[in-house]
Amino acid sequence: MQAVLAGLLVLSVAVTANPLYSISIPKAANSSVVTVINWIVESGLNSTDSWTLRLAGDSACGKCPLLAPTKLSSWPNTCNTCVGSFWEELKKVKGCHTCRKINWHCKKCQKHLKSTYDSQLALRNKYSTYYLNYIRFV
Repeated sequence: MQAVLAGLLVLSVAVTANPLYSISIPKAANSSVVTVINWIVESGLNSTDSWTLRLAGDSACGKCPLLAPTKLSSWPNTCNTCVGSFWEELKKVKGCHTCRKINWHCKKCQKHLKSTYDSQLALRNKYSTYYLNYIRFV
């Protein structure tokens, strides 16, 4: 993993200096490289809604029906975990006008939070793909 991080550091410097530069990384490290690049890009995003990516990566909130990659059959028992961890951000969510605060069971609130997350995920993937294009998996 340290070699992968060192390689990514070299890559980021090299891409900035010479956009034609690329590095070769073993295919076995593919998922690790993608994870590290996503993490680096997420930490660099400074939009007001980038916290939704951290919310989705949280151990309990990653199972949230709003953010799960597949539709879940029921709400998990840990549903209110993110309220404690991300309350400052959740208070600022512009959701449904009829709810005083975000309401997990309100369809309008759900739709707004999901669309906010999807837009941040698309932005992260755009930048991650840019860096991944400079890596050859051999």
